[in-house]
Amino acid sequence: VYNVHNDTHKVTEFRNYLIRNRKSIHNRKDEIMETTKLEQLEALETLAQFNDRLLNNLPTVMGELSGGRKPDTDAYLKNIIEVIGWEITVMNATSALFEEASISIDKEGFNQSVLALNAALASGNDLEIATALGNLIPHFETLRTAAHEILA
Repeated sequence: VYNVHNDTHKVTEFRNYLIRNRKSIHNRKDEIMETTKLEQLEALETLAQFNDRLLNNLPTVMGELSGGRKPDTDAYLKNIIEVIGWEITVMNATSALFEEASISIDKEGFNQSVLALNAALASGNDLEIATALGNLIPHFETLRTAAHEILA
């Protein structure tokens, strides 16, 4: 049998708990938010370091895919794709920092370029992959500039 009185009593107890502990809960919320922001800044700092390396390595792998293939090109490309995925994950996880700094990232354009890269990778056509990687460079350059601006 469902007892409405017991549920009402539990709600009232919880409400009273919240009222009594409002300051403590508010302080804890502030601590969590500050910790989250610090973690986001650390992730963004790491992203900035990886982003510089990514931007330095993209032209190299694009050259290899455009006719200068080497024995390790596939492994090199795989690592670059992993870094791209990781950077996008970090960008999404730190989006509050970009918003707080009033920095706009063209996520729709970024997403379209990533989808084009996925299609090129699925095709297995080296030239298409190289072109798709080249189309991502401006987005990663914007991300680099934004990250450095936030971290400054």
